[in-house]
Amino acid sequence: MIEPGNFSCINRSATVCAMKKAARTLSEKMKSKSSTLTSGR
Repeated sequence: MIEPGNFSCINRSATVCAMKKAARTLSEKMKSKSSTLTSGR
């Protein structure tokens, strides 16, 4: 059985990893969006 404290620690690190991944994807999307806007002009 997993201890509550250990599980919360793993859950927190997983959330941080997910947030980092989301931030990276978002920045890449913004980059591509801005590049398409500049090329469109």
